[in-house]
Amino acid sequence: RGLTFPDGTTQNTAFSGSANLSYGGAIYYGANVALANSSQTYIVPIGSLSQSSPDVNIDGNNSIIFSKSKVYILNYSLQFESTDQFQADLYVWLLMNGQNMVESSSAFTIAARKNPQITGKLVAATPIMFSANNGDTVQIKVASPTSNSVSLVTYPAANNALQIPRNPGTIITITEAN
Repeated sequence: RGLTFPDGTTQNTAFSGSANLSYGGAIYYGANVALANSSQTYIVPIGSLSQSSPDVNIDGNNSIIFSKSKVYILNYSLQFESTDQFQADLYVWLLMNGQNMVESSSAFTIAARKNPQITGKLVAATPIMFSANNGDTVQIKVASPTSNSVSLVTYPAANNALQIPRNPGTIITITEAN
């Protein structure tokens, strides 16, 4: 399965459900992480691969490990919430082998809370293409330098008339760039 583009080419995708992933993986994780210190950076926790292949794995250090030298596309979707009465800046970037990946940072702004019951929410989503060699590791790092009130959040399933499924705080898909 995959996406078919207007020129007729297709791209394999990772998604929740049945898929044949020749090079890639999908991660859905429900951690809640408070970015409680505006002068600190945080590694995004990842749990386990929901869809996997022999080319992508994870370890206990919240790292994605690549076992083939290829060009990959990593898509992240991170769900944030802010209880601050002011807007909050947020930065997300990748580390490769423990070092900042050049030009991988994205900047986002979370709206100020409307009132104590209505918080500011943001889904930070970005695709990043990069080359990885056998044994390379990638981690996702976040920081909110303007607020101590931002959290990476997961919302539970709604057992009401709407039956909204669980919203994981972290969704990551990895595919080979063809």
